[in-house]
Amino acid sequence: MLVEQGYKIKALVISQAPTRSRQSKELAVVQTAKRHGISIINVSEAKDIASLLQHIDAQIGVLSAFGQIVPKTVINLFPSGIVNIHPSLLPKYRGSSPIEQAILDGVDTTGVSLMDLNEHMDTGPIYTQSELQLNKTESKAELTNSLTELGAKLLKDHLPEIINGELTALAQDHDQASYTARIKKEDGQIDWNKSAERLNKEVRAYQGWPGSTTTLAGTSLKILEAQNINEQGPAGEHFKIGKSSFGVYAQEGALQIDRLQPVGKKPMTGGDFINGYELFA
Repeated sequence: MLVEQGYKIKALVISQAPTRSRQSKELAVVQTAKRHGISIINVSEAKDIASLLQHIDAQIGVLSAFGQIVPKTVINLFPSGIVNIHPSLLPKYRGSSPIEQAILDGVDTTGVSLMDLNEHMDTGPIYTQSELQLNKTESKAELTNSLTELGAKLLKDHLPEIINGELTALAQDHDQASYTARIKKEDGQIDWNKSAERLNKEVRAYQGWPGSTTTLAGTSLKILEAQNINEQGPAGEHFKIGKSSFGVYAQEGALQIDRLQPVGKKPMTGGDFINGYELFA
């Protein structure tokens, strides 16, 4: 969007640890920068950012999903500061997992905030916000895409006013703040003693990483898509649904498994898993 709007971009700054894996994919934002001849600066530690950026001479910085607290010495390098695109309606859902938490909480509304970045976690004053209504079936990928598009539009509409000093940022109500926890790998382990409604939210919120993992028919797998249904039985026990689908009982209700992925295999439907893994032999 910034390229299309004619902004002169001095550099792309990323924070990505080096990897030796040949299968590791280049970030999409890096691919875009390369296509447009934009220099790329990779900083693995926040303390290195100031020295690497001191000669950039840019009016403003734009930050999204950087994953590190940016020191004040870096923010001060930009005459107009750094505007942060945060995927929640601040002060709600400060922290590293606002998209996942909105799904887990089953909220009706979330959104995007444009914030004047400071050296603390998501506490800076707000320039503007935009709401997004949820249908409560969104996966993490779907909600991320929707909020990304909303954030780009918000930035497109208001960045000129921010640069020119025409839009004033207003302080957050810190008494209303809520914080999200950093998601851990073990959060993706399915606990069938939870309700099916809760597990459905977890499957959607943890899509991609860490994923929702369990073991069925002696096979470790990730559940990719599921829906909670009104069936009752012993928690963790699987059962047939028609001829080509199956479910697993939770503490309350059950999950119908629509798509899954055994370890080391390609994603498949529940029906394919029944046929290939003798789930009901």
